[in-house]
Amino acid sequence: FSDEEIKQAMERLTGEIIQVPPMYSAVKVNGKRLYEYARNNEAVKRPERKIRVDYFKQVKASIYDPLKKQQTLFFEVGCGKGTYVRTLAFDLGKILGVPAVMSDLTRLKSGGFTLAESVTLSELEVAVKSDGLEKYVAPIQTALASYPQYELSDKQWQLVKNGGFLAPKYLKNINTANKVVLNYAGKVRALYYYDKTKKLFRAEQMIDLE
Repeated sequence: FSDEEIKQAMERLTGEIIQVPPMYSAVKVNGKRLYEYARNNEAVKRPERKIRVDYFKQVKASIYDPLKKQQTLFFEVGCGKGTYVRTLAFDLGKILGVPAVMSDLTRLKSGGFTLAESVTLSELEVAVKSDGLEKYVAPIQTALASYPQYELSDKQWQLVKNGGFLAPKYLKNINTANKVVLNYAGKVRALYYYDKTKKLFRAEQMIDLE
């Protein structure tokens, strides 16, 4: 396949798309994981799910083996949670009309942290022994930096620390589709989400109530 053919096929798998999770996955159907059905050779209808793929692109030229009649692609994907990249590779093959499998995967970024920021277990061991572990510990704000932030008033803080709800009118600039980080007195206090049934923001995770 030419680079242009591959590019066009990859572009068809970007944006909001429907994906069927692989049988060997932890998705639950009727209370059982899909991999449990797979191990028992049981047939089950896998649920479709909507996922988001921001980009799907080649990062270097593909390699073609004329003896095996096999083409190896090197790609990078930017995607939302719940995306199975091996299924993305499989679906790319379907579009191109050939069998496809993913042979290797490296996570480059997750939750605001990059691969470059990772440390080895041996580095952590040395840090523990030398009382230097704090240099590897990131504040909670780092993990929550991608969420919208809201500074609580004194009155709102009294509600939040008791698990109370917040009306959307107080969080005017916060999209109800997003979770929101609630801050008070310079600290992250809670992560709230919009409850569609109550039409109020409610606690998902309480973080610092002191």
